[in-house]
Amino acid sequence: MNDAKYFKYSIYVIVFFAIASIALIISVTSKFGPGISEDSVSYIAAARNLLNGRGISLLFDSSGNQLNLWLPRIDNELYHIFPWPPLFPFMISIFGFAGFDLVESARWINAILFGANIALILLIIRKYTRSLFLIIFSSIIFITFKHMINIHSYVWSEPLFLFLGLLGFYYLFCFLENNKIYSFLISSLSFSLAFFTRTAGISLIAAGIIAILFFSNLKIKNRIIYGIFFTFIGFLPFSIWTIKNKLTFGYTSAEFLTHPLLFENLKEGIKTVSSWFYLDIFPFKMSVVLLVLILGTIVFISIYISEKVKKRSIDCADNTYKLNSRIINIFLIYTFFYIIEILSAQAFYVADIRMDARILIPVFISTFIIIVLLVKRSLDYFKNKNNVKFIIYIFCEILFVFSVATLALGIRDFYNEGQGYNSREWFKSDTIRELKNMNPDEVIYTNNPFTLYFFLDRNPNPLAAKLNIYTNKNNINYIKDLNRIIEEVREKNGLIVLFDLRQYYLTEEKELLRDHKLILIKDTLDGAIYKVR
Repeated sequence: MNDAKYFKYSIYVIVFFAIASIALIISVTSKFGPGISEDSVSYIAAARNLLNGRGISLLFDSSGNQLNLWLPRIDNELYHIFPWPPLFPFMISIFGFAGFDLVESARWINAILFGANIALILLIIRKYTRSLFLIIFSSIIFITFKHMINIHSYVWSEPLFLFLGLLGFYYLFCFLENNKIYSFLISSLSFSLAFFTRTAGISLIAAGIIAILFFSNLKIKNRIIYGIFFTFIGFLPFSIWTIKNKLTFGYTSAEFLTHPLLFENLKEGIKTVSSWFYLDIFPFKMSVVLLVLILGTIVFISIYISEKVKKRSIDCADNTYKLNSRIINIFLIYTFFYIIEILSAQAFYVADIRMDARILIPVFISTFIIIVLLVKRSLDYFKNKNNVKFIIYIFCEILFVFSVATLALGIRDFYNEGQGYNSREWFKSDTIRELKNMNPDEVIYTNNPFTLYFFLDRNPNPLAAKLNIYTNKNNINYIKDLNRIIEEVREKNGLIVLFDLRQYYLTEEKELLRDHKLILIKDTLDGAIYKVR
């Protein structure tokens, strides 16, 4: 492909793929709606809270009672603060005030954000590769990547976080080149709002500060000044939110709870990274070996080219090459800080944070932008060696084939079965159908309170927790908590609703039947409903 000849059409290509991305998410979610998880229910509840004029720090049901969907983080917890920064539910609620359905609004917001994220990724690649081939290749990889589709088809905050992060990076790179104040402000504000969307945004701010201090062409004094302002802007919204909650309720959603890292979480992270290269089809140990070989090969080739460029003057040793090196370094720094932030959160915040595809999606995007920039560097360096270029093109085509194949399978399942609670399985729930016909004012304890809130607008309570999921430590008050629940259900003639799912940290059905006198009200196809004798 003659990139120089056709590069002028690259903007049209980016617009096309951005629109195609939006259409893809709208199509995938057209039958059952967007995917709904427990986090999604929390975002919807927060948006409803705003619509009802009750703020967002504490969430309430439609009757004005505090929502009890979450397990307590600490003993004798009086208030459960909304557990994440609130920008995403704020955005959803804006459409709610305009009269639109909250879930449908979130569906369209995240579909549009998918198009915007694809456009920003491609604009970065366009700016630093000037290659139409790599723009088209990147478009297909990112649009067809199953985890990108999954994340943007759920009611999650990740699409907004990715958008703000990518926007911030684009203008950070512009600032490093042109020193324009508007680029600085857009970058710092974007990273600040990303931090106000997800706490992992602190890694964006750290990467931005390092970039300004070490990669800017400003004088040392100005670098320090800009770095200070970048830090101030970046932390401002989140700090106000945190201090306000601390002064009002005595604690925040960001309280430190020390606990050891879990090996299973680290293992899951390795599996997730392996899946990016479609190595998850192999046994775990083999996939690790293949992953090391792939990453090692990429690192070796990049170091080899870098050393050759330093030793002799060649065509690719131009300003574009130097800019690519800067962008690669900044994305590597960001990836390092992001992983450190996730590991720190596992050690000091919530022990069961999983290093799954959802959590690691920013690392995926950074990694593949780096790989695309390295591919561009390789194509430039080996431009007179057709055999090497042929191997690179074959590698790209293999990734393309795997991406399209997995996309076809993923879309079929997403469309035909739905996702999370917005799925065929939950719409057919016999337990939900039975509860619709029961007294809506009854006290309910259940192993899945989010489902009852989402489908029935009820305010159930979670069953007693054997394990504190935030610290991964046994709940020393478990028996006391369980006896209190049983007594409350008996006195108020309430219900214990158990779905056929295993929550390893909650009371199990066999334990309740063994140790307490329960009366079976209804044995449903997907659970059971009990009273206490």
